[in-house]
This record gives sequence, structure tokens and C-alpha cells, in this order.
Amino acid sequence: MDYETMAEELLMIHAKLNRAKFNEQMRGFTQGELYALGYLNENGKRAYPKDISKAMLVSSARVAVIINHLEKKGCVQRIADPSDSRKTVVVMTDAGEKMYSDKQREVIRSVVEALKKLGEHDAQELLRIRKKMIP
Repeated sequence: MDYETMAEELLMIHAKLNRAKFNEQMRGFTQGELYALGYLNENGKRAYPKDISKAMLVSSARVAVIINHLEKKGCVQRIADPSDSRKTVVVMTDAGEKMYSDKQREVIRSVVEALKKLGEHDAQELLRIRKKMIP
């Protein structure tokens, strides 16, 4: 089989997998509010909006909308930067930590079920191959 045919097959598989529940849930961790909370969680519970924007590869306006939604839910707060009051820092609240960890556990349970269907050997091979594809 040539690489072009394999690429076409991979695209079809990817399209079908996108509709799988565990993939929908995992996608939430790579975009939107959950990604922003994850970024904060991994960066000492605080970050500048411009850093979140860079990490998410979205505009600062999009990040402002996400932060506004998270702020309304009580998941983050905006505070003045102690070292430069002209800048704003986004800080994850306890509610934000809880929301993130609850969602993360939910997604992990779903992914565990999908991996169990593969069996241990195939699940390890999937991880090995996916890691190999990271640029």
C-alpha cells in the first residue's frame, strides 16, 4: 500500500474517531475553557492572558471571551499584576481547580474504557505510535 492510500484511509478513520465520545471529551482539553484551565493548572494557577492566547493559538479577543465565561462561573479571577499594575493576571480559583479536576477524571474514565477495548498490548502500541507522530 502506498503512503497516499494510507493517508486517505487515515483521514477516514480520523473522521470516524472524531465522533467517538472519548474523542469529543478529549478535544475539550485542547480547546476552549478546559484548555485555558489546564494551562493555568500547569503554570502555577496563574498566567497572563497573552500567554494563554499563545498556548491556545487563538486571538487575544477569543481568550478574553473564554476568561469572561470562566470568571462568570467563578473559575478564574483577574487581578492586577503585583509587579506591574498595568498588566492583568488570570488566577485559577478553587472552583476552577475543582471543575478542571472533575472534568479530567471524567475524560480519563472514558479513555480508560476505550483503551480497555484495545487490550493492553494494542493500547501500549497506540501510545507508542502517537508519541512517535509528535513533531
